Amino acid sequence: NKHGRGGAPAATSAYGMSSGALSNKPPVQKYHVHKAILSVGPRRSDYFATLFKQSALSEHSTNTSRISLQDSAADAFPSVLDYIYTDKPVKFTSKNATAIRHLAHYFGIRSLWKLASAYIKGDFSLETSAVYLSESLLYHDEKLENASIDILASRIEEINRRTLARLPPSSFERIVTSPKLKCRSKKLSDIVLKYCQTQGDAVDMPLLMKWTRCEKMPSVSRKAALPLLRIAVEGEEKAGVDLANTRNVLRARCVEACVEEWKETLAKPLLALESRDKNISRILGANSIEHRDLPLHIQVELLEKALCAAKVELDDVKAELLYREEQVEELLKSGGSGGGKSESLTGS
Repeated sequence: NKHGRGGAPAATSAYGMSSGALSNKPPVQKYHVHKAILSVGPRRSDYFATLFKQSALSEHSTNTSRISLQDSAADAFPSVLDYIYTDKPVKFTSKNATAIRHLAHYFGIRSLWKLASAYIKGDFSLETSAVYLSESLLYHDEKLENASIDILASRIEEINRRTLARLPPSSFERIVTSPKLKCRSKKLSDIVLKYCQTQGDAVDMPLLMKWTRCEKMPSVSRKAALPLLRIAVEGEEKAGVDLANTRNVLRARCVEACVEEWKETLAKPLLALESRDKNISRILGANSIEHRDLPLHIQVELLEKALCAAKVELDDVKAELLYREEQVEELLKSGGSGGGKSESLTGS
């Protein structure tokens, strides 16, 4: 890639640069540039202006610099050279702005740094914050990282769950444990479930316990209860612990949610799959019995507690019916006695 175009002075000495991505994804890119253009003028690079004065460095004798960059910085590097060489405006996007600002800071191009900062400030929003968070982590931009965490935590219910699921566990943890987190408990359980299902083994038991502390997630949604229970149990097995008798842990809250909604989580799937009538199965809409994927002793615990909950519910219904029968009888009695008195008075 040549950058000696655009009327570069003939007396300008040539200089070679090569950049390579740290991931080794693209091949090394070589650029033929000019010392005077890099180190002089309003768009100069303070880095190269200083470098060219250091005769003791190897770059001085070889007229070549080799730079290793993150992928996004390697992709953005031609835009930085274009900015130095031409008067064309830089085409900023949410994906390249942080990398360009990093390069501008690294190479000491003050005017470009200001342009990138202004673009990020105007472009930063809930929709772009996940991108800026990922990029800020790459380039150790703490201020941008904190701003991204804050907006994601305060408006987490509005974010696409796939966007959250792509974040690394350390970033997800900062969001769900942030003091600025604003999320209903059951909604948070759905979000954590989606993340765990996407990330798989990257989520271990200590992380899961941090994300599902009772203070943040006192209750679990009906839909998340069984899948989260399975994840919690598998995490306990891998960690070699048994939290069956521990209060307020995720496992206990999942069991509680399953039992509270026993008709939907336990009875409905059983009725659907055990029914010989295909129409009933289709209407009930259950295509698997999730609790059967759990260890046998937990299945027993769920069904025992669900049976007790059903008994309590049945007793409540019986008590309500009995109360209504008594009310009807009292109404009939009061109606009958009132009619008798009326007839007696009329006869006299």
